[in-house]
Amino acid sequence: MSTGKLVLHRFSTGLLPPRDRHEAFVNRDWPNLGPVYRSAPTEPFDTASESLGLGAIGVQYGFVTGARWTRDEEVMRSYDPDAMTAAVTLAGGSHGIMGERSFRTRPGSVHLVDLSAPADFIAMASRVMIVVVPRGVAEDTGLDVRALHGTVLESGTSAMLAPHLIGLREAALELAADDAPRLGRTILDLIALAVAASGRETGQPIEMRQRTTMMMARHEIEQALGSPALSVQNLCRRLQISRTTLHRLFEEEGGVSAYIRGRRLEAARLMLADPDNAEAIYYIAERLGFSDAAHLSRLFRERFGLSPRDYRVMSLEAQGYSRKG
Repeated sequence: MSTGKLVLHRFSTGLLPPRDRHEAFVNRDWPNLGPVYRSAPTEPFDTASESLGLGAIGVQYGFVTGARWTRDEEVMRSYDPDAMTAAVTLAGGSHGIMGERSFRTRPGSVHLVDLSAPADFIAMASRVMIVVVPRGVAEDTGLDVRALHGTVLESGTSAMLAPHLIGLREAALELAADDAPRLGRTILDLIALAVAASGRETGQPIEMRQRTTMMMARHEIEQALGSPALSVQNLCRRLQISRTTLHRLFEEEGGVSAYIRGRRLEAARLMLADPDNAEAIYYIAERLGFSDAAHLSRLFRERFGLSPRDYRVMSLEAQGYSRKG
């Protein structure tokens, strides 16, 4: 099994002379969206970003000062990544035209863009998280990239994307590179869920409904991971689906109960590997919905090949820490 970790690619113009910053941004290739638009700063330019490659999907976390951004025929001929972006605004905002659609973004919104279509907009200094998805990958998921160009999503469902991306950034350096494609698919599923919930569902309705229900189920499970109220019965009631439908959704995971157990064990593993977490194993077991420490220990050993205590010691020693008891 590979032990490689995800890599964050960092870029900043902060140490460059102010007159050189915009040019450095524009001329830097991926991971960077500088060449995608013709940009004209509306204030002294500065930017900083961190990028993750997750299989075919890229994610960029960044800050950029105010500018006007244009994507016209000339720019599209010179640089065409044949992709869509989903930009989550954390601070700041923008307004303008995408194709024939006018739009306005603000903190919390998700903005969908077809990079093969024209755009002209003004953005204030903003913090954004941008997901870049190849067109073929997006369309295989049932997203009509061209029809969604310029769409701004602001539903409660689209709000699930921001904390997921933030959590991914915080955990990135602990995650295995082998998991990158699966992490990318999860992000794409969340985007598809937000589109479907907005009433703009396109592509294959049955598949999209299944993806939507699956993502809602996973979200409910994550929110209630340590709660004794997390049960098949309660999930079915909250999702308004039958037990048969729920089990079918998680068939590849060995069933919904197996999926919940796996997520709880993974949460326990991360807690045990955290040098700042000194909680006793029995308390971790209680917090994550296991009947007792022995129950957690038995399942943990079956899954990871070590007892929780031995895993904690091994993990902390590998990170250069030691802990008695």
